[in-house]
Amino acid sequence: MAESIITSASPQTAFARPRGDTSNDYWPSQVTLNVRGRRFVLDRETLNHLPDSLLSTMFPNGLIPGSRGYGGYGYGAGEYPYYRGGNDDASEQSWVDFDPDMLEYILRTYSEALDSESPPDAGVVYYDRSPLVVLREELDYFVVPSSGKTSGDISDVPGFTLPMAKTRCGELLVEDDSVFEPLERTMQRNLENIIEQQLIDMLCLAGFPRDARWGCRRTEPSKTSVTSILAVPLDESTDQSRMIAAQKLLLFYKKPARKCWWEGEDVNAGDNEHKIELKLWCRRTWTLELVLI
Repeated sequence: MAESIITSASPQTAFARPRGDTSNDYWPSQVTLNVRGRRFVLDRETLNHLPDSLLSTMFPNGLIPGSRGYGGYGYGAGEYPYYRGGNDDASEQSWVDFDPDMLEYILRTYSEALDSESPPDAGVVYYDRSPLVVLREELDYFVVPSSGKTSGDISDVPGFTLPMAKTRCGELLVEDDSVFEPLERTMQRNLENIIEQQLIDMLCLAGFPRDARWGCRRTEPSKTSVTSILAVPLDESTDQSRMIAAQKLLLFYKKPARKCWWEGEDVNAGDNEHKIELKLWCRRTWTLELVLI
C-alpha cells in the first residue's frame, strides 16, 4: 500500500439499526440536528447522501435520535435558523459536535449541484445521479517556541504566552487556504516522490482548479486543529484523460480514502518590528470521497 496514491479506508456507517429492526420507518422522515447551537432540519434522504467521512465524524457512535416524535419542521434549502431554545423540544434533537458552517457549505453545494444540468455528452453514466468529489483536510498543529519556554512569556514581547501563540498560528493556517500548495511543498523536499503529483493531477482532471482554495476552513474550538472541506462537481466530459480520472474516483464511492503527512516550518507570529519566531509542526490528513446525490 506504500506505493498507492491514497489509502482506502474501510467503510463505516453512522446509521446502524438496532438488532432485529428491519422496518423502513425506524428512522423518521426528518431529523432535527443541533449542530453547536445551530438547528438544521434534514430529511432522511439528504442525511443518507452526506459523505460517509462527514457522517462518521458527526456521529462517531451512530445517530441516536432523542425522540421518535419528529415532524412539524420544514426543510428550506439555504435556510438554517439558529437554535435559541424556546418552545422547541430539546429531546427531539440530535446534538452534533461539528462545525455548522461546514455542514451548511456541503448542503449548499449539494443544492447547487442538483440545480445544474448534466452535460449531454457525459462519458460516464451515473444513473441520473450528480457526482461530487469531496476532499476534507484535518490539520493538527503543534507550536514549539524558539526560546524553548512553555510557560510565561515565550518571547521578547511582554505578555505573549504559549496559548496566544497557538491561537495566532491557527489564524495563520486558516489564512493559508490553498489546497495544493502544502502538498507541493512536500514534493519539493523529495523530488523523487511522484505520488503527490499524480494525486494532484487526478484531482485537477476530476474538476479541481489548479489554484483551488478550500470552500470552508475553520479552527476547531479549544483545539489546535483546523478543518477544511472542498466539494466540486465531477468533470464528466468525454476527454479520455478525464474519463480515466473519473473511473479511478469511482473506487472511492462509499469508500473514503485517506492520506496523511507531516511538515514543519518556521513562522513569525509577530510583525516586522516585533518578531516572534516559532516552529510550527503540522500533521495533515486528507480524506477523499466520491458521492452521488
